Amino acid sequence: MKSDATPQPYDGPVDVLSKTRIAPEVFAFELARPDGVPLPLPAPGAHVLLRFGDYERRYSLLPPVTPGSWRIAVLRDAAGRGGSVALCDGLEQGATLTAQGPENYFPLDTGHPHVMLIAGGIGITPIFAMAGALWAAGTPFTLHYAVRAAAAAPLLDEIRAAPWADALRLHVSEQGTRLNLVQTLLRAPSGSHLYVCGPERLNKAALEAALDLGWDSGRSHVEHFATAEEGDAAANGAFWVELKSTGERFEVPEGKTIVAVLEEEGIFLSTSCSEGVCGMCVTGLLSGRADHRDAVLSAAEHEANTSITPCCSRALPGETLVLDL
Repeated sequence: MKSDATPQPYDGPVDVLSKTRIAPEVFAFELARPDGVPLPLPAPGAHVLLRFGDYERRYSLLPPVTPGSWRIAVLRDAAGRGGSVALCDGLEQGATLTAQGPENYFPLDTGHPHVMLIAGGIGITPIFAMAGALWAAGTPFTLHYAVRAAAAAPLLDEIRAAPWADALRLHVSEQGTRLNLVQTLLRAPSGSHLYVCGPERLNKAALEAALDLGWDSGRSHVEHFATAEEGDAAANGAFWVELKSTGERFEVPEGKTIVAVLEEEGIFLSTSCSEGVCGMCVTGLLSGRADHRDAVLSAAEHEANTSITPCCSRALPGETLVLDL
């Protein structure tokens, strides 16, 4: 059964019910509506958009501890863009911020004959929720959790206390038990589906390993942390797009996206994240070389150059993009 049904979303203030350090650099936050109305129950893989100060960030949702609340885990990344540091250092119990969600770009289907879950570091957050849902549905699964050090692994204690703890396979690089993706996928039962979430290098390596082993791409599912890539700086300038159906041509100036320009012309594409991570706006590309800046299409799809994410990707210098619209 696919768990992509989206409950009626909430958009408004939330209070921090609790803040707990669950790893040396990871904090768990419980959030609830100030008026006491229960927040929508998220499906596994769902996330919430938080707005606090000058920041707007998406965080995967864990199963709630307090009924009607949301729970997230945040890695304090001192080398990041500032949002995680602001949240981890600036929010304490009783603080109020704004939340919108849930949304789900990473839905789980519990109807597979077997599921291989792979998580790296803080990527355990949506995978933890999926493991509980698979266990509840009676779906066979294995959870491979790759970390640098066991002492720094978020949610490891909760996993070991879970009724499905025997599904865990812990891979600790400092102990010499680094995850071997090829061997792991070779041991997967026939018909298995892969769900992976972690650093982009892990996501890409897992998808490439599955393709190299002959897995159909529809059996691999990934959650991306990264937003759109910076791309080729030379491609930041203006370029032209053409619509196949009408032959209309529109200039996309520097600082604007294809989606924004088309909307100004009354042409609306389905979009959600606007950052190249959800895949909702993927559009056929008939000609012209694109500067692909998304985190959704694979390296092979970028090389094939037959699809584009118009919310973030652009044209390489001197190219006109003909869209299948």
